[in-house]
Amino acid sequence: MQMLFRDRWFSKQATSLKQGMYVTALSILKNESDAEDAIQNAVMIAYKNLDALSSKDKFKPWIFRILKNECYRLIKLRSYSLDDEIEIEDPKSDVDHEGNMTVYEAVNSLDEKYREVVMLYYYQGFKIPEVADILEISTDNVKQRLSRARKELKVYLEDYYG
Repeated sequence: MQMLFRDRWFSKQATSLKQGMYVTALSILKNESDAEDAIQNAVMIAYKNLDALSSKDKFKPWIFRILKNECYRLIKLRSYSLDDEIEIEDPKSDVDHEGNMTVYEAVNSLDEKYREVVMLYYYQGFKIPEVADILEISTDNVKQRLSRARKELKVYLEDYYG
């Protein structure tokens, strides 16, 4: 009976994070099929290692760290370049189909290290210590990257909109 409760809890948690995991994986891999593979692998890894989770409250940052590691494993495995460009449409954004740039598109134009912190902090709602834990960097480094990302976004959007 305990195993059934655990399985249901895990399934509910993983399902509730699916969209956020997809956006995060897509922002790293820039390929829909690979993002789906990374999510599937991350969920399987998380399930197999669920006993290693110290607290249910830490599930979201824990699974996002697994996802991030899985994305980079796939990049390494498939020798992808992180600089490949594709357009990613955020289902939550109001995409202007008349050619105007959305903030989401501007975020996707950022360098990988800045895009990661912006995606996790603003789009996924993680707190700075959680972002630091997921990316395995210091909280000061997260703050610095967020600050630089905001500056780059401001310049980028000002240049775009004049």
